[in-house]
Amino acid sequence: MVSPACGLLVFATCATAVFSAQAQPQPTQQADVQTFAIPAGDLTPALQSLASSARVILTFTPEQTRGKRSAGLQGRYGLSEAFSRLLAGSGLSARQTANGYRLVAAEPLEELVIPELSVVSGLSDSVSAGRSTLNQEDIARVQADNVASLLDRLPGVSMAGSPRPGGQSLNIWGMGDMEDVNVVLDGAPKGFEKYRQGSVFIEPELLKRVDVDKGPHNLLNGNGGFGGTITMETKDAGDMLEPGENFGGLLKYSYHTNDRQGIYSGALYGRTEEGFADGLVYFSKRDGGNIKRPDGTRFAYSSNDQASWLVKSNLYLTDAQTLTLSAMRSESDGWQPFAAKRDDISAPSQADIDRYGRDEAWRRILVYRDQVDTNYSVKWNLAPEEQPLLNLTVSYAHSKTEQHDKRPDSASQYYLGSLGNESWVSYVDRQLDMNNESRFSSGPLDHKLLFGVRWHKHKRDTLMYYPAQKNSASYNYGYFQPYYMPAGEQETRSAYLQDAVSYGSLTVTPGVRFDHVTNTGQPNRAPRYNDSDPAAGHDYSSVTYTGWSPHLGAIWKATPNLSLFADVSRTWRAPVIDEQYEVQSASSNVPGTSRNLKVERITGSG
Repeated sequence: MVSPACGLLVFATCATAVFSAQAQPQPTQQADVQTFAIPAGDLTPALQSLASSARVILTFTPEQTRGKRSAGLQGRYGLSEAFSRLLAGSGLSARQTANGYRLVAAEPLEELVIPELSVVSGLSDSVSAGRSTLNQEDIARVQADNVASLLDRLPGVSMAGSPRPGGQSLNIWGMGDMEDVNVVLDGAPKGFEKYRQGSVFIEPELLKRVDVDKGPHNLLNGNGGFGGTITMETKDAGDMLEPGENFGGLLKYSYHTNDRQGIYSGALYGRTEEGFADGLVYFSKRDGGNIKRPDGTRFAYSSNDQASWLVKSNLYLTDAQTLTLSAMRSESDGWQPFAAKRDDISAPSQADIDRYGRDEAWRRILVYRDQVDTNYSVKWNLAPEEQPLLNLTVSYAHSKTEQHDKRPDSASQYYLGSLGNESWVSYVDRQLDMNNESRFSSGPLDHKLLFGVRWHKHKRDTLMYYPAQKNSASYNYGYFQPYYMPAGEQETRSAYLQDAVSYGSLTVTPGVRFDHVTNTGQPNRAPRYNDSDPAAGHDYSSVTYTGWSPHLGAIWKATPNLSLFADVSRTWRAPVIDEQYEVQSASSNVPGTSRNLKVERITGSG
């Protein structure tokens, strides 16, 4: 019973028992377990029974327990668990005090919410509706080592190759060749196609957004990209600054336990007081060991040593004009197998280990690879708010990827099929694009009309040193282009037109693109692969291809939460340099180039 003299204190037994309990040391939450037999019913008598059995003082107010019931308590428990079980579902908990226990409101459990990855870019037209998007928050949460593993989480996109640095390529809808998946960074196409290598070397730390168009439906990208297009955008100062700030900095350290990799990042960013310009300098460094497999073994020569930096600025020339300048560079080096995409590499023989030592025996079957990837772009946009017919964008981008491989002097001299004992490879892409988007209405129809022209030049230079033929004039004394990876260039001139026509909740988007593609091979330095005899077929002269790519898309916003969309496209791809100008010696069965190759076509729907 509760007496007025006790106020709001409820004692477990009568007053004499209370004083007896107070005269004894108070039990703690770690007290020995004991047996409880408390029936289900009102919470107040259940608490009195527990306190009496445990010989403790429990304090609470009638309002706390009024109208609440307990499921009872049967069995052997420690005091802390006994209170928790008896108070389950009541919104109360027992908190230990100096003199006993007091009932308090239970602290709400902290809710852990893991946000989903963004997969829908927008619903303005069918192409954007089918686009998967990762924003800056998604990218930061994934903490991927490379772009391929970052995008591996998206539907319809998968990573191929190995976990080694530079050993990944991307696969969209089952198509994974570089010519089938366009990769664009800040408007610059990335066209690396080296034999048995990965295709993407971009640091995820520098990215703020990645869009993936699946299938050949985006008319802005032609001559290939049957699988789709991956468009990446780097961070801006505005992405880092908090509201009201004009200057800031960032220091960040991350650690990956699998390969004991440390990621060191730092940035400085700011904007002018009047808002005319902003700028960002961002640096990131990765330093990791060999990757550990699920069985605990290490993936040999998969360590990561890469440094990347980004410099970017936006100039707001007027209220309607923006000029964006961007420069990015990544560098990596280290010992690895020539084929970066391969699985594990066979260990050297015991005889080689005994002869050369363990480290040198391994290096004899590896290459020391030095890689540099650079990207420069400039973009100007004019979009007066009062002129919906004018949203003009002019951009120029330059991308270059270089690899230098060198084997040790102790290595075999007969690596003809894997770029010899030393090789130099350079892939350069230059692109100029100009387009305008106009918005207008014609009667009940709303239009978003896009028209643009584009020039793209892709150039590759290759050179290898093959010491086994260093005294042979037919092999140019060991220095020549690999016959299976020729040098050359591909120049593409394009025009595209697309109109997204909306009527109510229905948008239909017809469009067409025209491409004019010219391939030109570079004659091999070695006479063996550049025979002047016409019968050899070593013809590196230009070949031109032209063609149209029509597209039709539709999206119907049936309800605010349901949209149905579909696309159908027919496009084509000209042969790449490797396909067209690969040769063999005049004495082989098929020595010549393939200048008679036709275009490859695809009809895509989805």
